[in-house]
Amino acid sequence: MKKSLLIGMALTALIFLAGCQKNDDLKGRVDALEEKTAKIESAIAQLQAAVAGNYSIDKVETVDGGYVLHFTNGKTINLVNGKDGVNGKDGKDGVNGKDGKDGVNGQDGTPGKDGKDGVDGKDGKDGADGKDGKDGDSFFKSVTVTAEYVTIVLNDDAQTTFVLPVLVKIGIGEAEANFVALTGEKTAVALSIPAIENIASVAAIVNSDASIVTKSGDSDWQAVLAADCKSVTVKANGAAKGDQALLQIIVAKADGTTYTGTKALKYTADSFVNWGGYNYKTVRMKDGRVWMAENLHYIPEGMSVSADFAAKTGIYYPCVTSGDKKVAAATDEATINAQGYFYSAEVAFGGQPEWVADKDLENNRGICPEGWHIPSAKEAVALVGKCNNAAFNDFSAPYYNATDKRCNLAELNADGINIMPYSYAFNQASYGNRVLNLAGGKGVAEYAGMNSMGYIHLSTGKANAKGAITQNYAMMVSNVAASTTVVVGYNNLTNAVNVRCIRNN
Repeated sequence: MKKSLLIGMALTALIFLAGCQKNDDLKGRVDALEEKTAKIESAIAQLQAAVAGNYSIDKVETVDGGYVLHFTNGKTINLVNGKDGVNGKDGKDGVNGKDGKDGVNGQDGTPGKDGKDGVDGKDGKDGADGKDGKDGDSFFKSVTVTAEYVTIVLNDDAQTTFVLPVLVKIGIGEAEANFVALTGEKTAVALSIPAIENIASVAAIVNSDASIVTKSGDSDWQAVLAADCKSVTVKANGAAKGDQALLQIIVAKADGTTYTGTKALKYTADSFVNWGGYNYKTVRMKDGRVWMAENLHYIPEGMSVSADFAAKTGIYYPCVTSGDKKVAAATDEATINAQGYFYSAEVAFGGQPEWVADKDLENNRGICPEGWHIPSAKEAVALVGKCNNAAFNDFSAPYYNATDKRCNLAELNADGINIMPYSYAFNQASYGNRVLNLAGGKGVAEYAGMNSMGYIHLSTGKANAKGAITQNYAMMVSNVAASTTVVVGYNNLTNAVNVRCIRNN
């Protein structure tokens, strides 16, 4: 119905009924009708635009007299009918008339005639019932809300119908959480699938697209749906702490329509890799790589550990210092597990390495577990950012502190990699003169001023000024005065130092 026709008809009716109403009252009614008609036309125009643009409804809000539709593009449409009129009050019943008085008898003497009895008064008429107020205008006949659609039928002769799609939301885990935390190799995750009609199948998969998932290459992620589809069990075999993936729930209808819900998965439990019968803690750092969170204390078959450097076993016990700064080997299991052994390059890399200046070894697994290797110089720089060879610097590395122009050991360890300055075996002849004193405790701050240092093997060669390969790159951990840093420096190949493995990418 056109606006002019709506207003014209209403105006004629108002003029006819106005009688002796004041002109300003008539104008107010016309203005109110115009406003109501404009709102109806606006709502219809918005519905038409929503259908044409295929906008999805994010939420349907029930309000007094109708609904508010919230769309995914941020727009809203108000569907609210006019309020019904108030019923009129019934009129009061009329009061009954009073009875007439009886006539007075004549006086004695000549017999007089008796006076006539008074006539009873008539009852008053009942008041008329008040008229009910008119119902408010209803421009829609019905609104039907399902999991997939909102159907609106207008209250016109044609019963014009609008069908708008609803954004189907598949709930995965806690709604307010940005990711699902996996607390073990098997974790049950709650699902909430809306009441979609004619569902043919429900599937759950872990997306392995490299652009989405950062899980370790050799870990095995699976998603197993419960029979009632109210939960899914995610299996993250071999995952490391910090590994991430994407869980997808796909609902397919008989007509081929599909709905997909997604949520990130993050492995938050402590994780391990078993090597030589020992579970080494592992952690995914902000460089996106999985590192051992402990130094290696693995003994290759046929080899032995010695506290006697003269034995030249290539594997040496860790060391501790007493209060008088005397250095001695520590052979107890607790210290060995905490600090790891010192390895010569030949033992660490499984034979005499063929070093090339500034080049990574072709086979750098060394004595690491299968699927792991001794990190290269560039892999270490990608973690800490700072290298003594300025050409290798990477100031975009996650643990590089631009203010201090270095990597702070405390900031690095805060994410669980647990690197400490545990000394080294100098020329496989004595313990380094800069060692960690364990007596102070475990906090990095307690080591300040101890003048301690440690090295961790890297699988990249370093030439001296004459071009001879006398060193390899190493992670150099130092506590000198108040400075606690990790940089990529150089280690003499005659030394025996710690080994820390990184998972193959």
